[in-house]
Amino acid sequence: MNKKGFTLLELIVVMIILGSIMLLSLPNISSMIDKNRRTAYINDAKKMIKLSRYKFNLASEGKPAELYCKLYTLADLDRSELDVPPQGGTYDASLSYVYVKYNKTSATYEYHVQLLEKYKVGTKYYYRGIISTLEENLNYENSKMKYVTNPYETNAYFTRNLTCTTI
Repeated sequence: MNKKGFTLLELIVVMIILGSIMLLSLPNISSMIDKNRRTAYINDAKKMIKLSRYKFNLASEGKPAELYCKLYTLADLDRSELDVPPQGGTYDASLSYVYVKYNKTSATYEYHVQLLEKYKVGTKYYYRGIISTLEENLNYENSKMKYVTNPYETNAYFTRNLTCTTI
């Protein structure tokens, strides 16, 4: 008997095996996508700090003293250096900022960054990004990431939560 092709039972077994493999790999793929998005935010936040450091060093006005800081919103910086936001939205120019604060203990300036992307899903707008994080803590493990629908409702996270007076 010359047999060509596969039996129905063999095809079903192969489909079950492939389905099981896909189910096992799905969490890994979604975590890999999330990690890539987080890395993109971190890289753009570092670029924002670099741009604000350059602008801060060129500034002719005085540097902030203790209890004061200098604020640079994304609108104040050259955005051409930043990549396309990971969700395909746009970075919010007023809620994304870097502030430079004088640290009396170490006698250095600290750079804090907040970078928020506004993107649309269906009819709703969402925000995702890095919440007011010190430059040294900008890495995958330490960066605070948040998702919200309206950042103005969650003042503790998204509004300019500065611990100093801007000059």
